[in-house]
Amino acid sequence: MQVFKYYAKYYDLLYQDKDYSKEVDYLDALIREHRLGSKSILELGSGTGKHALLLSNKGYDLVGVDFSESMVDLANERLAKENTGDRNIRFLVGDAREIKLATKFDVVLSLFHVVSYMTTNSDILKMFQAVSRHLDKDGIFIFDCWYGPAVLKKKPEKRTKELENVFLKLKRFAMPHHDVNENVVDVKYDILLQDKILGESFSFDETHKMRYLFKPELEVLLGLCGMELLKAEEWLTGKELSQDSWGACFICKKIVRNI
Repeated sequence: MQVFKYYAKYYDLLYQDKDYSKEVDYLDALIREHRLGSKSILELGSGTGKHALLLSNKGYDLVGVDFSESMVDLANERLAKENTGDRNIRFLVGDAREIKLATKFDVVLSLFHVVSYMTTNSDILKMFQAVSRHLDKDGIFIFDCWYGPAVLKKKPEKRTKELENVFLKLKRFAMPHHDVNENVVDVKYDILLQDKILGESFSFDETHKMRYLFKPELEVLLGLCGMELLKAEEWLTGKELSQDSWGACFICKKIVRNI
């Protein structure tokens, strides 16, 4: 996953217009609806920590795990700046497929389409198994991903994105390659990044392989890992999933078996 080598340098710029507060309000409402009284959250793919810090403002205790060490460093820097001593947050480097903590959680979150980065059934099963072993009794798992029917209807296209803040200037060209047999899209990004403070520029490329998923296959994969699907809806809007719902949200629950 060398794709993330440079990602942290421009991650926050790339998502500067993302409404984190609105997303956290949405997640908090889902948690309250499906597991009222939840306190502890494990976030797989915690990035630079923005969701976690906002969730902590709502009273949750969090452990954030990310594959990228540079992302975790930025998250810890942000935590150190914003922590008033009453936050219970930790950020760790780890693989969502392999993580093994000695703690169980009321809620596991995985946002920013982390599940779509699991491009094989084996990877998805490993991640879901990791989620299941970290969920407390009747704990819930909330994640988003690329939704198959929408990807097939609104096929990925070439795109150019230009962004800028006081530190960086970015130009990114996206070239997708769609493999309909494997349900994946390889998105090759050519990136021009300028450090406005140092006056330095460099270019690089990275490819993000993304798996799009369908509700019936997710139900099977979740079931194999001791979880069941409670609800599926369009991310952030709560609308019923449709061919226009590129981003889907799935709310799942750990199955408690009485022996």
